[in-house]
Amino acid sequence: MPAYAIEGLTVAFAGAEAERPALSGVGFQVGAGELLVVLGRTGSGKTTLLRVMAGLQKAAAGRILEDGGGQAAPMDISLLPPHRRDMAMVFQNFSLYPNMTVRENLAFPLRAKAMGLSAHEIETRVAQAAETLALTDKFDRRPNELSGGELQRVAIGRALVRRPKLFLMDEPLASLDAKLRERMVLEIRRLQRSLGCGMIYVTHDHVEAMSLADRILVLDKGKVLQAGPPGDIYRHPVDSRVARMLGRPGINILTHEEAGRMGLPLSEKRLVGIRPESWKVTADAKGPAVAAVVEHLGPQMALVLDVQGIVLRVTAPPVLRAKAGDRFRLGVDPAEILYLDR
Repeated sequence: MPAYAIEGLTVAFAGAEAERPALSGVGFQVGAGELLVVLGRTGSGKTTLLRVMAGLQKAAAGRILEDGGGQAAPMDISLLPPHRRDMAMVFQNFSLYPNMTVRENLAFPLRAKAMGLSAHEIETRVAQAAETLALTDKFDRRPNELSGGELQRVAIGRALVRRPKLFLMDEPLASLDAKLRERMVLEIRRLQRSLGCGMIYVTHDHVEAMSLADRILVLDKGKVLQAGPPGDIYRHPVDSRVARMLGRPGINILTHEEAGRMGLPLSEKRLVGIRPESWKVTADAKGPAVAAVVEHLGPQMALVLDVQGIVLRVTAPPVLRAKAGDRFRLGVDPAEILYLDR
């Protein structure tokens, strides 16, 4: 059995929000040492899921089962208080105490009576976490003296010192700039691998999801749409909702009629999906595709093409030397075409 098995979690809010449950029968598994990324748009239920896992919010139905290990039976931890679940949560807003130094912020979670740790053990854990996260030389600084990346490392360190069985990360990089976010993704991946711990990481950013995940779980409107390795979900999305969440530029979704007008092979009345990189683009003064927008992105170009009123996003190598108004001929390998349910 995996480290955790989540079965049928349902959460419904009172009032106007009760029209649609925040979570509706959500079920999945997290293996020991696995990094599971929950990908979904704002309002999909990602944060609610983590709060229920951590014990900060009650579910109307469902169970959270922890692997007992060896011959022990799985334990339902759904009714346990947060401090007995052995999980540590990292929030988007860092949640650091502004009047405390880095050392004091790292040590604070360990001073709770429930931890039962000696002063020596607390100091040892703090030192180890600081060394792992390259924070030793920042021990005496307060949060207002730290950069965004340093603040996030301290927030992660506060979870790390607890040595939990499972890390819960709630969009921890959302407030960082793009370059720092890219670096922190690598640091989180390295840290999770070195610790060998389980981690559930939620994000709305498909690039983070593809970069980090052993498996991705796609959540939408409180329901699980698909779960699997990143490559599988990208290549074989179960429907158009999942297909649209992954890839930049986004996938081209054509109706049955549009695909027919372009001479593409059809399958019943399902939608036709073609990734921008799947198109073969050839300059042709008599071609049916006209470039409306051309973006130069370094190793590739992104083009918005108008094909007799059908708008397509395609990518091509920069040697194409395209500009707005140029005409092109398009081709696609039938094996690259996705047939999608709405």
